[in-house]
Amino acid sequence: MFQIVFHPRTLKQLNKLPKQDKTKILKKISQLKNNPTDPNLNIRPYYNTEKSWRIRAGNLRVIYHFNTAKKIIYIEYLGYRGKVYK
Repeated sequence: MFQIVFHPRTLKQLNKLPKQDKTKILKKISQLKNNPTDPNLNIRPYYNTEKSWRIRAGNLRVIYHFNTAKKIIYIEYLGYRGKVYK
């Protein structure tokens, strides 16, 4: 099982979300613990990079990368679709 580590900026973004969106995104993030590349979670590489991935939950996107040797998932960015890709 992987450990989830949030960037401080991401925690601020998470706290600003409405309660409904926050619970939706936290549910998706908790599902990453078992397999950070699970295709059932609608995961894709982020902008053709090998390092970062994105997970989709409605209009919200989570950008993350992971280290399989250390079993850590690092959540880099969290936000709505329009702002994440800029």
